[in-house]
Amino acid sequence: MEIITVSTTRNAHEALNPQIKSLNYLNNIMAKIEAINSGYEEALMLNDSIFLS
Repeated sequence: MEIITVSTTRNAHEALNPQIKSLNYLNNIMAKIEAINSGYEEALMLNDSIFLS
């Protein structure tokens, strides 16, 4: 499987209260689209501190 590290970052943990049930997967969708457009099957997303999360 070919993987790319994409420019789309994961949501910061401080951005949303973890007690709130949220279905906001926009950053995941954007990362998948970026990977597909670049010719890769999967994407690695970094967090706001530029580490794998």
